[in-house]
Amino acid sequence: MLERWWRPLLVLCAGLHVATLFGELPEPDAALYASIARRIATSGDWINLFAYNVEWLDKPHFPFWCTALSFKLFGVGVVSARIPALLFFGLGVFATWKLALLTHSHAVARIAVLAVLTSFHLVLSNADVRAEAFLVGLLTTAVWLTVRASKAMQSNAPWLASLIGAGVFTALAMMTKGPFLALPVVCTALLPSLFRRERLFLARWALLVPIVFITLLPELIALWLQFDAHPEKVIFERTNVSGVRWFLWDSQFSRFVNDGPIRGKGDPTFFFHTVLWAFLPWGLLLYAAVGARVLELKRRVAVADPWSWAASVPMVLVFSASRFQLPHYLNVVFPFFAIIVASWLVSVRERLQLVSLMQTIVLLGGSAAMTWLVWTFAVPHALLFFALLLVGAVVIAGVFFAPQVDRIVIRSVLGAVLIVSVFQFVYLPAALRFQVGGEVARVANQLPPMRTVMLELSSHAFAFELHESVMWWTETDFRNELPKGPIRVLAQQSRLDALRAEGVSLTSRGTFRSFHASKPTLTFIDASRRESVLEIWELAEAQQPQPQK
Repeated sequence: MLERWWRPLLVLCAGLHVATLFGELPEPDAALYASIARRIATSGDWINLFAYNVEWLDKPHFPFWCTALSFKLFGVGVVSARIPALLFFGLGVFATWKLALLTHSHAVARIAVLAVLTSFHLVLSNADVRAEAFLVGLLTTAVWLTVRASKAMQSNAPWLASLIGAGVFTALAMMTKGPFLALPVVCTALLPSLFRRERLFLARWALLVPIVFITLLPELIALWLQFDAHPEKVIFERTNVSGVRWFLWDSQFSRFVNDGPIRGKGDPTFFFHTVLWAFLPWGLLLYAAVGARVLELKRRVAVADPWSWAASVPMVLVFSASRFQLPHYLNVVFPFFAIIVASWLVSVRERLQLVSLMQTIVLLGGSAAMTWLVWTFAVPHALLFFALLLVGAVVIAGVFFAPQVDRIVIRSVLGAVLIVSVFQFVYLPAALRFQVGGEVARVANQLPPMRTVMLELSSHAFAFELHESVMWWTETDFRNELPKGPIRVLAQQSRLDALRAEGVSLTSRGTFRSFHASKPTLTFIDASRRESVLEIWELAEAQQPQPQK
């Protein structure tokens, strides 16, 4: 049955991801990264990374180079800002298919691809573009080529081309997020052979080191030119900051041990419960697959596919031990989770009724959660969406309820598309109306050019969508610069009112009700209480106060 539904489901899921190209870029990360890439594209400076008027050292260059190239080809805009991430995600889907075929079968590959395409957080990440959208493609491809090289070595087949490809994609992944991304590739190369007591081919795998190093050279050179060659620059409130050291240590390892400039608290159970919603609707099936594997280990049954486990489990353990944790970190291992779930589903012969009931509860629960969200937020036409969601959930559960693997998969895919669509295309646009930076920028773009600043307020969407460059100033900066000429300023209305009271001439160009919509609270979601948490922002033009006579 799934074979007959395979292509229509694939087209439906692909359309779901293509639709994420449109709409506001969420803050903070997506809009910030787009503004950094925009500066590269417009200035022609491909070495130095700047956020506003400040040198920026927080992520490697590769995703910014890709996005800047997209801006060069297609113009600056929200669609062109998302195109590179979507293309790399597509590469990840292709690599998932190839890896599943290499290690399993067409049946497993179909389910794994559909699981990747419908995982809740992967869909959201293609709209809210971060490094992980790139990494899904880069890392999954690196692991697939590593497995292909490993199998070729064991069978005395040609292996060098696969090894070179694995090294290049590993380096590109490192140039996207840092050296930790080499861990899944190293584990995939060595752990399965260790467990199977096969020959390790260490001399051949050692070739990865020079391949990775050569590919990394553009990143290392760019960091050295921006930071190491200028020890006088003040970064993180100190001088003598090494960009190369930051890349090799601070960007990842320092966060792991929590001694860097950006710190977290950490919780060993954080990703255990995160996977339930981020990998929706496949999270419970993943835990079932893990439980089945534990029972097999007790019976000393060899695992048929050690590679997906080797690529994912060590990363999850490292993430869980880290003191710095965010939900989207898990995205990079979802393709391997998908293969684990798919291979378990194909092998299930007993308790299919329980599996079917479990997935039905997940999908109906997700539909109920979306209904509550749309209704409580008071999304326009909420009653219509409520009716469509209810009818869709009932139809999907009813038509495909039979306890058969194909029907369980189809029901999960259709239910996930329904749930994710409501969140992504119904709730999120309504919530992002309160992320007003883009709206303010569109107002400012209709006005004559003027020095523009954000006064002790940050809006990356404003910086990205404004035609002119924008700076972030403290109130001291503002007072020092005001005598030099008029300034267009975006700030909280209360701060501008205080300046007016001091005699600063401020002409209002509009007020806006703002909330950080990508970090919603229950008060914000509840339409009856929302006003209490909204900030009032004002766009105004400032003149030097006239001396009193």
